[in-house]
Amino acid sequence: MHIAIAGNIIDYGVAESFDLGATLERVLIETLPVPVTYAVKAGAVLNDATRAETLAAGLDQVAELVDTGCDAMGAPLALCSEAFRHRFEAAPLIIAKGQANYETLSGVSAPICFLLQAKCAVVADDLGVATGGVVVKASAALSGTPTST
Repeated sequence: MHIAIAGNIIDYGVAESFDLGATLERVLIETLPVPVTYAVKAGAVLNDATRAETLAAGLDQVAELVDTGCDAMGAPLALCSEAFRHRFEAAPLIIAKGQANYETLSGVSAPICFLLQAKCAVVADDLGVATGGVVVKASAALSGTPTST
């Protein structure tokens, strides 16, 4: 889980330089039990994984691959395919990695665990962390915290 968060420093949309080695020294490796469904982008978006890239990496050997049906940053559900939205709504747990997923899904009532590095002051302030902070945050639906409308 932490290695996934560390991967978020590799974001050419925010910065051109990063220290992957230093970031990896701050995190631990954990694994998820199977079955796992892994959602990819329908098309290339900055450095987000596409189906072709995940197949080349062999991810289909350890997870079922689905795509969001859109090629936008994060997972703006209004732009995602109906099939993806149906799977999203039925999922018992959603692990949303990356700041763009937090930005597009933090207001959604779903059992989401957000994994990210807060790369900008606006998101860091929203999360109550320093810019660059590593975050594991449960959504209100997952943590049982009531939400306001």
